[in-house]
Amino acid sequence: MEKNVKLTINDIYNRRFEKDVKGYNPDEVDAFLDEIIKDYDAYEKALASLEDEVDKLNKELSSKTNDVSTLAKRAMDAESKAKELEIQNASLNNKFAGIKPGETITAENLEYIQKIHDYETFLYQQGYDVTKIRKNNK
Repeated sequence: MEKNVKLTINDIYNRRFEKDVKGYNPDEVDAFLDEIIKDYDAYEKALASLEDEVDKLNKELSSKTNDVSTLAKRAMDAESKAKELEIQNASLNNKFAGIKPGETITAENLEYIQKIHDYETFLYQQGYDVTKIRKNNK
């Protein structure tokens, strides 16, 4: 952050005024300049602290932005993988249910395939060989 400040604390402190008989009281001017120096010093310290805080927050923001980008990419990859697995699952279900490639697949068909699969699993758990039941029905 560029400062447009022309005076430093030392510039103010070392500034000397010509004394004139009709001029201001030098002690009052010096006391006032001392107050200005204290305020100016506090201002510079606050500004430096805020600049440090801005730098820290910018670094943190950059890090969080990178984290968000990484998470977004991972989410997209996971979504893509989920779609791929869904297609593979539908393909396997079609193959298992005897649906030929090119036939229309609908949500209703997938629901029926899932029910058939559930029934076959149940029968298998009961001790029946599902492949023999199918062969006998053909």
